[in-house]
Parts: sequence; structure tokens; C-alpha cells
Amino acid sequence: MNPARAIDQALAERSGILVCVSSAFSRALAVRGVTLAGGDASLGEGGQGWVFRGTSAAGEVAVKRLKSSTPARRMRFQREIALMRRLSTAGVGCVVPVLGALEDGEYLAYWMPLYHEGSLQSAMNRHTVSDPLVL
Repeated sequence: MNPARAIDQALAERSGILVCVSSAFSRALAVRGVTLAGGDASLGEGGQGWVFRGTSAAGEVAVKRLKSSTPARRMRFQREIALMRRLSTAGVGCVVPVLGALEDGEYLAYWMPLYHEGSLQSAMNRHTVSDPLVL
């Protein structure tokens, strides 16, 4: 296992949430025009990944990074990215658009506009397909 990856996983296991991001992951995002927020960039975590605050040419973004990289989890995460892209491209208003993704090498992540009014999960629970989510 990559040493940076081992540090990330050890921190996550110890704290329950990732509070430190490896420099290799930050560099991989920077190449794609995304910069993670300084200090504690962590916004939270879901079942598959950690979510961090960042910025890109599109403005403030939320970056979701896969927690563990087993083949099954990678495939599921890649399907999530593809599905969100297809639905937002098709005009489904309650789906957050994927602005970009890191799908190669050691890390798997994607970024979307940052939702400023609480958690995205609570916003999704309040909206329907015919009621677009305003980011």
C-alpha cells in the first residue's frame, strides 16, 4: 500500500473521519484545477467516502473521495459518478451535477457544487424530481 494511503486510512480509523489529506491526493486534484480548503477541509463522511471543501474555476465545491479502494467499492463509486453525470446531463433537477472527477491512479474522487444550506442529504430529502435543488 502507498505510504500516503496508509496514513489516510490510519487517521480515518482512529478518528472516525478523515481530518488530514495526503499531499499526493491534493496534488492529483490540483492538476485538475481543484484546491482543497486549508485547515480542516473535512465536511463529513458518507457510506462510501469522505467529503471535503474545496475550490475550482466553478467556485466552491464539495469533493467526495472513496474511503477504501477494493475493486468492488471502486466499481460502485465509478457507477455512482457515471449515473450522476447521466442524470444531471439529462436535466434531472434534483441531481447535483458532477463538475469533474479523478478516476485514475491511486485515488478515486469527484467534485460537485458546494451546497451551503446544511447537508446535501437533508436537502435531497426535501426535494423531488420536479422540484430542482438550487445550489
